[in-house]
Amino acid sequence: MPRKGVSEVRRILSEQSDKTIEISITKSAACFKTADTIVFMKLVVGDFPDFKAILPKTVQKVLVVSKEFFVDSIKRVSLLSEGKSKSIKLTIKPDTLVLNANSPELGDAQEEISCEFTSDNLAIGFNAKYLLDALSVLNGDKINFQLDHEQSPGILRASGDPDAFSVIMPMRI
Repeated sequence: MPRKGVSEVRRILSEQSDKTIEISITKSAACFKTADTIVFMKLVVGDFPDFKAILPKTVQKVLVVSKEFFVDSIKRVSLLSEGKSKSIKLTIKPDTLVLNANSPELGDAQEEISCEFTSDNLAIGFNAKYLLDALSVLNGDKINFQLDHEQSPGILRASGDPDAFSVIMPMRI
């Protein structure tokens, strides 16, 4: 389903939580109907890559951080991230996570939060928007961010739902 359509259905459901909803899904479309609202959306068509093929086979490094502090820090630092890439740099040390972003026009942003890290130092870049999107769907107070190296995908898991995870690709920094 398209992201905008799902967001609209979520908004409607939060406003009308006490009502019944009918859902109809065909091969190319989805329809959500309440007593006074109908949302119709065309489904995204295409072949999606096998995400399991890009998952790291071994995880060498695990970052454990408070979800709330991590999300808030990403939001603040990304205000100064440059252009469409919205890149931020994470410098991870055994007990400290430093988030950096810079823009030639606006300046630099840096924030430091406490964490647990099972390895030596690592510097890795991510798109802040993608990172926030991935974190928004994970439930729990703590985030386990599984990393291998600067160029391998990261796996985000939350303490509240060990079966759910998000895969995020790094950016060159």
